[in-house]
Amino acid sequence: MGKRNRNRHLRDAAVPPQVESALVKPVAQLAKTPRVRREYHVGDEQRPKHRDTDRNLAMGSASRAPANGQTALDRSVQIKETNERRRIGVDHETGEIVILDRHRRIEPSNPGDDVVEIYHGHVRSWDDHSSDGLNDDMRNALKRAGLVDKKGRPTAPPKDEE
Repeated sequence: MGKRNRNRHLRDAAVPPQVESALVKPVAQLAKTPRVRREYHVGDEQRPKHRDTDRNLAMGSASRAPANGQTALDRSVQIKETNERRRIGVDHETGEIVILDRHRRIEPSNPGDDVVEIYHGHVRSWDDHSSDGLNDDMRNALKRAGLVDKKGRPTAPPKDEE
């Protein structure tokens, strides 16, 4: 038997169904895109920079933390397609416009588990046109998503969320 034909029986052999299903299942699990779960930080994850009130720091100012960060995160949109780490949302109960920054992403340890993204946020004013206020990309993202009207007032939340 020549070298070319030596392993022909292995190449042409049918794969038993038990082996095939054992191989196909893990591949299907790997191909499944994990769901992303976004969580607003609380407790030990709290960022000390953003407190209950606005404050001036040596290198600028720090806006206050939102009253309901998870609510704003649940009703948030990505500001730019090129930046997945920053979102903007509205808390319809308090009327706050919240900038949310992802500071940690936890990849799933098992196939099928969720990816967890941890965010922190701070409040900004629609009327503030300084460098600390909302820029045009932020305003446009809120308007496109229908979270605010053209004057920056929060719109009514969707009926299913009330």
